[in-house]
Amino acid sequence: MTQALIFAPRLIDLDWAAGDEFGLAELACLARRRPVDTIEVGAPTSTGYFAAVAGAAAVALLAEAFGQLPTAATWVVLKDIQQDTLYAPRIDDLFQAVLNSLHIDSGVIFNRRCHVFISSSGARTPLHADDCNGVLVQVSGCKEMVMYDMGRNYFSPRLARLRSGTSRVFALPANHACGRQRYIVRPGTGLTVPWNWPHEAATSTESPSISINVSFETPTTTRCALIAATNDLLLHAGRAPLAIGVNQRSDAV
Repeated sequence: MTQALIFAPRLIDLDWAAGDEFGLAELACLARRRPVDTIEVGAPTSTGYFAAVAGAAAVALLAEAFGQLPTAATWVVLKDIQQDTLYAPRIDDLFQAVLNSLHIDSGVIFNRRCHVFISSSGARTPLHADDCNGVLVQVSGCKEMVMYDMGRNYFSPRLARLRSGTSRVFALPANHACGRQRYIVRPGTGLTVPWNWPHEAATSTESPSISINVSFETPTTTRCALIAATNDLLLHAGRAPLAIGVNQRSDAV
């Protein structure tokens, strides 16, 4: 297998099945033993989206949030579960299944992270972009993902930072709305989420959703982040940005 960068979203089938450890009761037990700074709980806002409550405040809301998931609008995120001793072997298997499906050599990836997203029916997350390659793996329920092809602005310096594993919420310029792509992610499938592609998610109104996001970086994504930082300087100087993300072969060098 060769190094690869995920250049476009696509649905993939995975040779991996979630076990009972990814049920609601088991994940509630996992949440109780996770560090405070790895937990987020969603609080609904007037916009129809959710504001993230983190840290000790999130821990205080955990029991209520898990109790409300089947009937009320909320969500819970458990970050970096690859660090949990009981879950680590299953996450290793999941990463290998993802890399096999994408034909990526496991020796070239780093900054491996795995987050679990547990959301009530009808929950929505606003438009944002991630600073790493990722694959959203659906465990139960269904999730609609809407993504936007930004063209040459895919690597816009206003969306990129030299830091991994973070995301930013932002407004999509109206002239990019034509690049809208819609995907339905069902149990047993995954959706690739390319580095810095704007996307938003909505859980089906029929049932809650449990999904796993595995993310990683490669030398190529690091190179692209450096070029994006360079573009920031070029745009501020009134010059044209470097054209990357256009030719997959040259970008992979």
